[in-house]
Amino acid sequence: MKTLLEIVKSSLGELSFTVPTSVISSNDTLVKQTQYLVQSACEELLYLHNWQSLIKYGEIEFTNAESYTLPDDFLRMVEDSYLVEGVGGYSYSVNGNTAPNDFLKISAPGQTTGYTLNFSIRGGRIFTYPKQASGKFKFAYISKSYVFSQELEFKN
Repeated sequence: MKTLLEIVKSSLGELSFTVPTSVISSNDTLVKQTQYLVQSACEELLYLHNWQSLIKYGEIEFTNAESYTLPDDFLRMVEDSYLVEGVGGYSYSVNGNTAPNDFLKISAPGQTTGYTLNFSIRGGRIFTYPKQASGKFKFAYISKSYVFSQELEFKN
């Protein structure tokens, strides 16, 4: 494991810049820019791969609501990892993540989707159609929490 300080020290040392003694409390512009660069690179990597150490599992209990809150550390859903478990243990198909415009068309009055649940993720919430009065929506997701300790260690 490397800390943010070790990563920034290594990066600035490679470029022959002054190596800082701290990152978070530093007011040096170059140190701050390097910190933001490292954080941006980590965030970009989160979208490129389903990192095993960042996969978490979520479960939403249906209550006939229009939408449900996703976990605080939710970044993105792992493709094809979702399952709807109905009362009695049966499961059925899920179409997701439906684009907002398509979701509006599907959920318009008079439309029918049979036994398929459609969902759309927007603003930290998951919208479902048709509404479900009971059952559970289970899914795997990538956590945006790639910092694993108070010492700001990054997991390799």
